[in-house]
Amino acid sequence: MRTGSILAAVLASTFALAVPASSTAADAGGLLYDGSAADAPPATPSNVSVRRFSLSPETGVAGRQLDVRVKLARAPAPVVQARVVFSPQAGGTDLKAALGRLSVGRLRTVRMPDTRGLAADRYDVRLHIRSPRGRWRLTAVLVLDVVADEAHAGAGVFPVAGPHSYGEPFGVPRKDHVHQGQDLPAAKGTPVVAPQSGTIAAVAFQAGAAGEYIVEHGAGGFDFFFAHCQRYSTAVAAGDRVAAGARLCNVGATGDAQGPHLHFEMWADRWRTGPASHPVDPLASLQAWER
Repeated sequence: MRTGSILAAVLASTFALAVPASSTAADAGGLLYDGSAADAPPATPSNVSVRRFSLSPETGVAGRQLDVRVKLARAPAPVVQARVVFSPQAGGTDLKAALGRLSVGRLRTVRMPDTRGLAADRYDVRLHIRSPRGRWRLTAVLVLDVVADEAHAGAGVFPVAGPHSYGEPFGVPRKDHVHQGQDLPAAKGTPVVAPQSGTIAAVAFQAGAAGEYIVEHGAGGFDFFFAHCQRYSTAVAAGDRVAAGARLCNVGATGDAQGPHLHFEMWADRWRTGPASHPVDPLASLQAWER
């Protein structure tokens, strides 16, 4: 069902959908199905038609709930059971959230507390209804972007597991750029740990700048960047899943570093790769994790 051709075939042959001409399955978030009777395609043998399926807000924020709006134009019965399934496009565990009972022809808005568990990512969001035979049937699909809450990264573990201080802060002008993280001076060899559970996105060496560095895609929606790790201290590899507090490397001074310290960055929308990638001042989160 993840390929466009299979999904299109299923929808075209099985369900009558009211799809506005301006919408496509590539739309990020918001309304995909919102037609009127005049917009509806010719009748098909299907006994399901979706008049409206949308999410509010159109772009989700990690840790905050979403509202789902649904209106069925036709269904196998006047009242049917429905659910929404959120599937990360990059792979991972689906989140299934019950909508309860939907009445045909009536617009219903459902507040979904379970969606607070969605991490920052892009999701395929599928509306299912239960048939009289008890089987869940796909009726509509849209795409949702969930972004990190830049006010705070949420609960976490301080990334330097030992005595430390605060050095050069975020935003300080440099010769040809702006400092994009927070420096945390500490003794060479002090463990550097994952602030939150997540997946290691990159492990590499940059002789003239970051030295030995690690990038983690955190479960809370931010990417974390750890630079100047001690040479040969790296304990993880790209693709590894790590728990909060797991050792990643040791504090060092590799690359362009004046003395041993951890250069720590937080990025919204993925580290340097997302369409809206940008660094976020990590100080508030670091201070919260230190308590």
